[in-house]
Amino acid sequence: MASAARRDDPKLVPALIGQWERIADQVDASADLAFTRPSRLPGRSVADVVGRLARSVAALADAAASAPPPATAPTLSASVYLAGHLTALPAGRQPTAAGLDAPALGDPAGFAAGARSRLRERVAAAVAAVDGADTGRLVAVTAADDGFPAAGTGGTDGGGGSDGGAGIRLGDLLLAEVLAGVVYGLDLGVEPARDALRLAVKACTGELVTRAPGRSVEVRVPPFAAVQAVEGPRHTRGTPPNVVEAGAVAFVELAAGRLSWADATADGRVRASGARADLRPYLPLLRIA
Repeated sequence: MASAARRDDPKLVPALIGQWERIADQVDASADLAFTRPSRLPGRSVADVVGRLARSVAALADAAASAPPPATAPTLSASVYLAGHLTALPAGRQPTAAGLDAPALGDPAGFAAGARSRLRERVAAAVAAVDGADTGRLVAVTAADDGFPAAGTGGTDGGGGSDGGAGIRLGDLLLAEVLAGVVYGLDLGVEPARDALRLAVKACTGELVTRAPGRSVEVRVPPFAAVQAVEGPRHTRGTPPNVVEAGAVAFVELAAGRLSWADATADGRVRASGARADLRPYLPLLRIA
């Protein structure tokens, strides 16, 4: 998904900030009791998703302010970072509305006010950290014991280095956070900001090409991307024999495991034609728990 030599999209930082602020605006406007209700992600409440986003945003702010990683630390791409760091909590530790602290359930207004305030504070800190930053520099990331990315020393992700830490281009970290922000926003029913959705689609189609190189299937996600992927007979002219076309939101949801191939093709959100036009072997592309 990422190359150390590539240039980042000039709208990367504004897109990420816009997506964060769009979600924060909706969280601010939500009723107090909405935090205990299920999100669109099965098994997670609205509070769970808001908390997950807030911690992800805070991790980015910490990473952006961190010292460079050791020269011996491995360098991650955006997709590897997402796969290895934004993972599900260990079994038995999945937070749900029923698992909120008793004081929170007894005082929904207080809990909601705290959740709104934490998200706003963390967004403000992250905006200050990334606005105008050099996106080409390496920053340090580690994995905290709950599976969330974190900055600083220590970590348990086993990704290399004596402390489990790793390096990542700030631009790739920002791209990973755009993807996470779009997906978490969809979990909360927030329509993505256009540039954030565009970047998420391009990142996902790029990951598909990396994972399934080839020229036998044309994947179209209008108006943002069209790529060829999957091994097989190469198409050279005329109408491709194998075509997958999806809406932008549907494609991101497929890539993140929020939407199944069967459901997407059954209701028309994804249209697939041709014997090879089946992306199920490569899905999901990302893990954003």
